[in-house]
Amino acid sequence: MAIYGPGKPDPDEVMEYKVHYENLWSKARTNWDTALAFYLRTRAVWVDSKGVEIQGSENRSRFQPSTGTSIVDHAADQQFAYSPKVHCYPAGEGKVHEEKAGTKERWMTAVLNDCAGKTPYLLFRQIIKQFGIYGYSPVLGPTLNLDDMPEEPVEPEREDGDDDETYNRKKKNYESASRAYKAGRINFNPFRLEVPPPHWVLMDPFDMEPKCMIVLHRVEAWKLNEFAVKKKMEALRGAKREVYDVPAVEEKDRFAMVDCTELWTPAWHILYKGTAVGATPIFSEPNPWGFIPGAHAYSGNGMENARATVGTDRDPAQLCVGLLEPVFDELIMLAMEINGRHQAAIDDAYPTRMAEDDEQAIQLAAAVAQAGIGVGKKDSAWLLARPAMAPFVEQVEMSLLRRIEVATFNLQMAGFKEASVDTATQQMILTNASQKKFIPTQKQFEGLVTSVAQRIFKQAQILFDRGVAQSITVQGITLRADDIDGITDCVVTFPYIDPVVKQTLVGLSMNEVAAGLKTEREHYEEFGGEDWEGHQDQKVREMMQKHPYDITFRMAKLAKADGDNEMAAALEAQLPMLRADLAAKVAAMMNPQLALGAPGGEGAPVGGGANGKATA
Repeated sequence: MAIYGPGKPDPDEVMEYKVHYENLWSKARTNWDTALAFYLRTRAVWVDSKGVEIQGSENRSRFQPSTGTSIVDHAADQQFAYSPKVHCYPAGEGKVHEEKAGTKERWMTAVLNDCAGKTPYLLFRQIIKQFGIYGYSPVLGPTLNLDDMPEEPVEPEREDGDDDETYNRKKKNYESASRAYKAGRINFNPFRLEVPPPHWVLMDPFDMEPKCMIVLHRVEAWKLNEFAVKKKMEALRGAKREVYDVPAVEEKDRFAMVDCTELWTPAWHILYKGTAVGATPIFSEPNPWGFIPGAHAYSGNGMENARATVGTDRDPAQLCVGLLEPVFDELIMLAMEINGRHQAAIDDAYPTRMAEDDEQAIQLAAAVAQAGIGVGKKDSAWLLARPAMAPFVEQVEMSLLRRIEVATFNLQMAGFKEASVDTATQQMILTNASQKKFIPTQKQFEGLVTSVAQRIFKQAQILFDRGVAQSITVQGITLRADDIDGITDCVVTFPYIDPVVKQTLVGLSMNEVAAGLKTEREHYEEFGGEDWEGHQDQKVREMMQKHPYDITFRMAKLAKADGDNEMAAALEAQLPMLRADLAAKVAAMMNPQLALGAPGGEGAPVGGGANGKATA
């Protein structure tokens, strides 16, 4: 029986699947360890391909070059943007559906940004860095954190025996709790996302919509116990979960690390204590979503079809190709070459001193140690000469660096000017050409986050359908049940344009709008805008705030509040004319043809008054 079927999985069967997935990922994991060592600068310099130290290298320089680190970090920082742009499809034609789609776009953007801010790392940047190091990245989530959701207080009733003071105190406490509740609901994001190292997560490497996800954890014993107690309390309150006893941990061992295995299938969510056959369940519950709260993607640099012969086993290592794997050998040679030159510089700066006999060697060593003058016979002490370094050695380093740049990330992309480039235009052309290397990774990145965003919409729909929430407000943007409109599909992109290039393109695009070759909406959406209806509303708001109508209205309001009724009346008398002028200017802004004197433009009466006077 497959563990992702409707029946509850057997613990030993789960562990068999775990071992199976570990075997599938074994070669990829080996490559990950090597790439991570280059990134963290922990790989030994003087070792062979099997990791055995080279004989005679004990006293050599062991400098760790930062090449691997800079390649990954420069790519992550210079070639990718981390501000999501969300597009949602309207459920139908018409302004109502477009407005709902705009609400969903703003809400999902807020959710993704809020999730990114709740991790100890930059969530989206972490995905790109893992693409660069491992050629692969999983994402855990969305999972829900409903524990901290504010609960709406219940309005108190006057009970028998309550005097006025007691009842008023209850009402005051209720009002205070209501304010806190409303404030808490304005920005409560129940969704959580996590980007763990790929070693922790096991999914079918060839299924991009996996039916099974195994997550490995190391948890402090006291945290595991508290978690088990929490689940037991939820079960007692009627939750549909089965909770098992966790063996009590001795007080002295409460900080001991406990290995656990978490299983997600479309039907079940189970946590086991242990990571091998014999692991014991801590709790099990039906999966409330019907899908795996997790996703994964490759960097786009690999090639799954690279099997040598028909019948060869598929290997995810062929897909998990990061930035560093193609240049493993070059990075090894570069580290050795740099350390060789470094060692030569040390030997030249601190040459070995020689003497004729043991007595004189002792005297010489003591003198050197004390920076003194040695005693000895003429020409009896000398410096050991080192052969001059061949001139081509430096060329070797430059050749290695060039090969690494060609295969990974060159200096132009990091903002450095090529020596032969004289103009900004030339630099821009070269930079844009270099950026094409990262298009596959960009597409994979956007596809991964899109998959996560669609799951968030599905979870929100389920929360609404089950009455858990009537609305969810994140960063001031509220999503209600009818806003989803039955459509949980969306597309998330992270558009990135070099600032210099963008400035040029924006200018060209605005010229096209002026010439009538494209619409203002097309221009807006081309350069990162998504919510056109919201954009139009904001333009009107800004126009209203700047117009004399708004100023006059506010002045009249303040005059009335101060008791100056005469001033208030005078100001209010101006409002109809100013309101008509405001309406005309808004109409001209929304339809530029009106500003050009077209029929119904600024020269025509606003509001269609019979006597030619403007009407509100």
